[in-house]
Amino acid sequence: MRLTPRRTYILLSIILALSALLWLGVGGINLNCDDYQYIESMAPIRSISDIFRPFVMTDFNPIWYRPFANLTLGLDFLLFGWNGGPYHLTNLFFHLLATGTVFYFARSIFGARDWLALFLALAFGLNASHEYNLTTDTARADILVALFALWTFLAERKALAEKSNLWKAIAIVSFAFALISKESAFFVLPLIPWFCLPAR
Repeated sequence: MRLTPRRTYILLSIILALSALLWLGVGGINLNCDDYQYIESMAPIRSISDIFRPFVMTDFNPIWYRPFANLTLGLDFLLFGWNGGPYHLTNLFFHLLATGTVFYFARSIFGARDWLALFLALAFGLNASHEYNLTTDTARADILVALFALWTFLAERKALAEKSNLWKAIAIVSFAFALISKESAFFVLPLIPWFCLPAR
């Protein structure tokens, strides 16, 4: 049975709702020791200007440079203090964005039919391997780098297909955010020709 666009988006909404329901319990989990250490290393966080400090200071682990991921932790602290539940719900929000993006990625990059793209989004959304990323706030960098990497591929594909400077700029900005979320974003560069250039 061929899916209409309306049915496709209804099913995608159901997948996102199921993923949210499955992982909603993370809102009842408190911060862990890594989270406490990371947040303390960014102190003091008393105003909106303080959350931008990770861009100019050494990370808690000095071999890393993850200012955007740390900025989001600082914003959570500004809003919620030491109450860990909302931090995990922020992770869940990013996870749901990534789950929806997987659908579009499978459809656009791999040419998957809607049914297959929906199945892949469902598998991603419900997969138990995401438990660590949702319950450990310092692992938020993994969700963010995945999200921005997927957006980079999608925007680059659109830029090449439409010869659009606007989509090229969006791809560059997405890659920059991936890079300042986690250093493993460098893997995006060698994969762009494979994912984004048209097959010969």
